[in-house]
Amino acid sequence: ERIPKDEKTKGHSKIIELQHNITDEVHRSRSGRKEKVLVESLSKKSVDEVLGRTDRNEMVVFPEDSSCIGEFRTVELISFSGNTFRAEEVA
Repeated sequence: ERIPKDEKTKGHSKIIELQHNITDEVHRSRSGRKEKVLVESLSKKSVDEVLGRTDRNEMVVFPEDSSCIGEFRTVELISFSGNTFRAEEVA
């Protein structure tokens, strides 16, 4: 049988909302953790920040200059926006 389009749309919206909630919960549980990140590039939003990725392929932005691109840095995950963590470098 065919499922009406509006019913499909509602079901799809519920699945997307559930996935957003799961992702937010996972990100909240990881805030405050220290992670090693590979610095990949300058941030698109600020030349005073770099973008890196954790071994889980999570995007992390933190204050630093371009001289550390290609290096690993240890950061503390502070907060997140969308799918990107904000972090601070730790010693």
